[in-house]
Amino acid sequence: PYQVNKADLLIKIAELVKDKKIEGIKNIQDESSKEGIRIVVDCKREASPEVILNQLYKLTDLQVNQHFNLVALVNDGRQPRLLNLKEILVEFINHRYEVVTRRTCFDLKKTEAELHILEGLKIALDFIDEVVGLIRKSANKEEAKATLIARFQLSDLQANAILMMRLQTLTSMDKAKIEDERMAKISLIADLNEILNNPAVKQTLVAKEIQDACDKLSDKRQTEIVEASLDNYNKEDFIEAEEVLVQLTNSQYVKVLPTTTFRQQGRGGKGVSSFDPKDEDWVKAAFICNSHDYIYAFTTFGRVFKTRVFELPSGSRTSRGQNLVNYLDFQQGEKVSTILAISKEQELDKDGYLVFATEDGTVKKTALSEFQNIRTSGIRAINIEEGNTLVGVIYSTTDNDKIVLSANNGKTVIFDRTALRPLGRTAMGVRGINLGLNEKLISVQLSNFDFGDDEIAEDDKTDKTGDFPIEEITTDKKYPALLVISENGFGKHTYLGEFRKTARGAKGVKTLNMTKKTGRPVVVQIITEQEENLMLTTKNGTTISISLSDINQTGRSTQGVKTIKLADKDELMTGSVS
Repeated sequence: PYQVNKADLLIKIAELVKDKKIEGIKNIQDESSKEGIRIVVDCKREASPEVILNQLYKLTDLQVNQHFNLVALVNDGRQPRLLNLKEILVEFINHRYEVVTRRTCFDLKKTEAELHILEGLKIALDFIDEVVGLIRKSANKEEAKATLIARFQLSDLQANAILMMRLQTLTSMDKAKIEDERMAKISLIADLNEILNNPAVKQTLVAKEIQDACDKLSDKRQTEIVEASLDNYNKEDFIEAEEVLVQLTNSQYVKVLPTTTFRQQGRGGKGVSSFDPKDEDWVKAAFICNSHDYIYAFTTFGRVFKTRVFELPSGSRTSRGQNLVNYLDFQQGEKVSTILAISKEQELDKDGYLVFATEDGTVKKTALSEFQNIRTSGIRAINIEEGNTLVGVIYSTTDNDKIVLSANNGKTVIFDRTALRPLGRTAMGVRGINLGLNEKLISVQLSNFDFGDDEIAEDDKTDKTGDFPIEEITTDKKYPALLVISENGFGKHTYLGEFRKTARGAKGVKTLNMTKKTGRPVVVQIITEQEENLMLTTKNGTTISISLSDINQTGRSTQGVKTIKLADKDELMTGSVS
């Protein structure tokens, strides 16, 4: 860019890489020569060149703003005013009219004065013998001037000009020359009067002078005008739509992996490493979506950011990924709490509601249309009290949807979406599930299954379904079902027909028979016959892909079966189905 020093730019880029404000740059090479400036930035394999380029535009002088002052004196030069582009062009043209008018008036006055002298000289030449005789008879210059003025009705200027004539002017050639000059002055005066009195002539002259200035002062254009700007670049056209796994760590490192990276294993396998844990970091969230989906990232400050899956960094199976601070404009101390993926079709439709659920069991319903224009700096999505955390956000499209809330105490409540009235983005919400001490909500799900109209009381005393022993396995699986995976890797799914609706704010019904062997539930997800695979990720970064058909369908109060063999001191953190 103009006035940017190349060496300083290279030093700035190197400092940003060293300070890890820009990640993904492998090498910077200066290949400039007499042919021109050329800087080559080599990116790491998992980095996004478009993201790095945007970071360079934002954090360095690769893109600069050139400021200029559009303050001008208007109203005959009496009033200074800030003008827009059209206004200042109009003022400049008006200024050119004023310049032409004043210049023409000056030239007219000067030409008329010169013609006045020439008229006196013509009179002297027409009566040259008499003029010479009068001058010879005069005693001095003043008497000669007075005599000439009296005899030929001359002005003082004309008389002086005659007295200053040289003898060579008396020749026939010089007499003709003075006459030609006189006629030229008469013609010029006529032209100048035409400019002053005829607006069309003045306009033509102004336009011609501006064009002449352009022709005289113009040089080769230093910038290039292209048909499409960088803002119109559509990366989506170059990205294949595929199923991917998005992983987010506790330290806010994110990466995107194709699900084909993981070969399917049998139930109870060890899985493979999908993350290299460093500095006591661990995988906080992992979910499967499409590479063209929209990502809504909700933070601990109750704000929301929006991006596309393909805008997030891709990575290898064991890489850590890149920090979200490189992609989202976080405030100091702000982190992502939960991420929601919405398909391109749903995003364009803008219908339905987002249902929020926090760790203390509070829920809120807000129209998706309120999130239509999300700034790059984020907008407020929910008001969260200090110490509380957003657990999940789901997208609901019909009033027939049921809200399914599951807690780490092994209980689940189910109630109609209509039990929630729409609230604004800054509202906190209402109680969705009644939790005890050290209990917290871990999942919010959506289902349009008909659970029946009999509500279960808050204390679950009216629950008549009974406990199902672990041996009782449903061979003829029914869907939809509620999949439950515990922190120690035990998993099962239960037909939703085994559940009933509860009142909003109830304690819920038993979802899992929790024991020391199973641990608390950490993954709760509604599945249908369309889902086939389950991908689980542990705290230490181990990921396993197993078939959902390998997991038994049992009753609500059973423990389930082993889904993954965990290493010592490792525990299951998150999971997603596809």
